[in-house]
Amino acid sequence: MSSDDVSGGDIEALALLHDPVRRSLYDVVASRGGEVGRGEAAEAAGVSRTLAGHHLDKLVEAGLLESGFRPQEKKGPGSGRPAKVYRRARGERSVSLPPRDYVTLASVLADVVEVLGAEERAEEVARGAGARIGGRHRGNRWSGCWASAVTSRTRRAGGCGCATARSTCWPRSSRCWCAR
Repeated sequence: MSSDDVSGGDIEALALLHDPVRRSLYDVVASRGGEVGRGEAAEAAGVSRTLAGHHLDKLVEAGLLESGFRPQEKKGPGSGRPAKVYRRARGERSVSLPPRDYVTLASVLADVVEVLGAEERAEEVARGAGARIGGRHRGNRWSGCWASAVTSRTRRAGGCGCATARSTCWPRSSRCWCAR
């Protein structure tokens, strides 16, 4: 979604997940991490194959899932049609009302830190904030995963994405703090 405006397409796509059958089918496909056939998705969601196909195709039209065809092992006459399969779409969708542009804000903040030569101090503050946040969430299923979250987000934003014991490399920095 563009942060300059609220995309009606993103809102409409996400609104499709309000339907419990569609949400269940989306969860099945997304949780499998690969290709899922209509029959498999229908069985896991507890609905008919026809109903599952209808809802899965709606999710494809909205861009939440992608579809393709599973290659057939048997070739030639009598081999039947290839099975249609679904997988989670590669792109991300998010809706923020009112629209917010955190990427630009982070970029400006990184530029300011660099211009002021305050990389080490910014790192200390960020580590302190991480420790406070981690302390609030200790014991839940998300505790301890902050490094992997930072790594994936910085890679997507253009940084090297490393999260070492000493530092994390941020995008738009003139140098990688881990010396890579």
